[in-house]
Amino acid sequence: MTEIIPKENFVFALTAIQEQLAKDKRSAELIAEALEIDEFVLYDNSLLIKQIINLLSIWFDKEDLEHYIFDLNFGRIGEEVTTIEEFYEQLTSQKND
Repeated sequence: MTEIIPKENFVFALTAIQEQLAKDKRSAELIAEALEIDEFVLYDNSLLIKQIINLLSIWFDKEDLEHYIFDLNFGRIGEEVTTIEEFYEQLTSQKND
């Protein structure tokens, strides 16, 4: 059986994705403003983000990870705000059930 990734490593990985997506969005806004265009020019970091998710899917369900990151915007969309730490606890408790 594969040992579970430590919480600190999981949080660091998801936080890195979250921060990179925010920086990419801000950069795109600044580029659009500087070039006076209406298009949203976003640098594509999807290969790296997908690979981090693939690595995390060694321990957790890939669909759960993608749903939390993309659909719930890191737990900020929905009825309850869920931090990355709380998400990790949910995932690990599911594995122990």
